[in-house]
Amino acid sequence: MKDLEKEWNPSAKEVKDEYENNKEKYQTTGKVTAAHIMVMSEKEAKDLLGKLDKDDDFAELAKKYSHAPERQSGGSLGEMTKGQHLKTGLPAIIEETAFMLKAGTYSGVIKSQFGWHIVKTSGKSESRRLPFEEVREAIEKPWRESSEPKV
Repeated sequence: MKDLEKEWNPSAKEVKDEYENNKEKYQTTGKVTAAHIMVMSEKEAKDLLGKLDKDDDFAELAKKYSHAPERQSGGSLGEMTKGQHLKTGLPAIIEETAFMLKAGTYSGVIKSQFGWHIVKTSGKSESRRLPFEEVREAIEKPWRESSEPKV
């Protein structure tokens, strides 16, 4: 019976080795919460940038002037992960800009194939490696399940 128990329970070293050898599996994905305003000319975008510099509300400007589908929600793109633009059709430059900005800041004027944009990042969390103690049980569980004898 002792041999079966050992077979089903990986050693502490085996679990730690799994964690160390597969670091990419045990990390969070960076995310941003962003919004944008899209207009059809560089002049319009620069005018809006001037309004933002005078503390006008980003969401209100988006609702009033943006041509993007998100205008009704104040330009909100919600929470995004890197590469999400590939699934949504959002121009890559918008996503890249959102990830470059610090939380609470907005970009200058940027151009995409759809028009001229100003991007705002309101929240940001960087990718980070999860601590071993947070993932230890998750590493052990499938190991035990795959080692259980078939009856």
